[in-house]
Parts: sequence; structure tokens; C-alpha cells
Amino acid sequence: MISDIVVTGTLGKKINSYLRELIIENFNNLTAKKENFIIPIADWFKNENGKFHNLKEGTFVFIRGRIESEAKIGLYVVAETLEIYSHGHVSSM
Repeated sequence: MISDIVVTGTLGKKINSYLRELIIENFNNLTAKKENFIIPIADWFKNENGKFHNLKEGTFVFIRGRIESEAKIGLYVVAETLEIYSHGHVSSM
């Protein structure tokens, strides 16, 4: 299966040694309330010592990646490219 996904959001807590939460804020027009969606994200190498896994919680990121699945976790996104937005500047990984 080939998949391609683009998501933006803020990094949340670490889920395990290679997955982190990505918190996506959405405004629901029908209920007029803010909703948060949480998507598990792994970096390309699934490395707990990599830069992605050690970024500060609350960091705003832009991720392009693919969808994968594991029995215990379900669907998650593997980040193939990552841009970090911090205080007015952008850096890429």
C-alpha cells in the first residue's frame, strides 16, 4: 500500500521508545468547539535518541510522511520530512 500524508500540529508526550503524540487542533463548525486529535508519529529511523524524539513538547511541526500499522498501536504516521517552526523561523530535518 502506498500512502502520503501531510499534517501540522504540536508535539505531545512520548508514547514509547519511538512514537510521539502529534496534537492537531480543529475547530468544529457544527458544535462551535475546539477539538484535539492525537496522532502517533514516528521518525524515519524510529530512533529514540534522534532529534525528533527529543524535541520539546509543544513544538509546532509540519510533517510529510506515510501511514503504517502495528497490531498493538494501530495506525501511525512515519515522518519522512519534518519542519520545525519555532519563534518565527523554520528548520528542516
